[in-house]
Amino acid sequence: MSRSNDHATVLSALTRSTPGPRSKVVTSRAARLLTSLLISVSPASAAELKCPELGDLRTPSLGVAIDGLLPRGQLLQQPDKLASAATLMREHGFSSNNAINHLIALYCPAVAVEADLSMQEKIALVRDFAAEATKAVFASESVDDIIFDVPLSPDLVEQVKELAGHAGLSVDQWIAAVVADTARQRP
Repeated sequence: MSRSNDHATVLSALTRSTPGPRSKVVTSRAARLLTSLLISVSPASAAELKCPELGDLRTPSLGVAIDGLLPRGQLLQQPDKLASAATLMREHGFSSNNAINHLIALYCPAVAVEADLSMQEKIALVRDFAAEATKAVFASESVDDIIFDVPLSPDLVEQVKELAGHAGLSVDQWIAAVVADTARQRP
């Protein structure tokens, strides 16, 4: 079986019936990323699933510090471990797709070494995990939030950074707090 046929099989397996339009689009994107970045079948053996090293993935600078803290392999099948890993990555600057890819990269090697599983079974396990990872990452986001894109002068940006730093908050957190306080003070 050729490598491109293996990738087509993985993509086909990963994009099958995911509930809801948003999760289908996200899972489809994650599936494309997964097939191109994370899973490849060794040309020497069609029964070998090859997973990348975390170093092969784009990791935010804050994210590098937490790689050793994240659970790996079968531990990620536990919903609480998966949810806490997803939340930790999002809090450390991982984009949604990057967090999903990292979770899959942390899980995939445990499946790849299972000698008693067929390639189809391995693909099914990784596909199922990719769907769960996608749900966990998006569950850690607040879908009710609306982001305003407001231009600020460079001087004002510097003032905001300073005020946020003094308050021990990120700029985004500080701005949200100021807006919320102002809105509460209105009659």
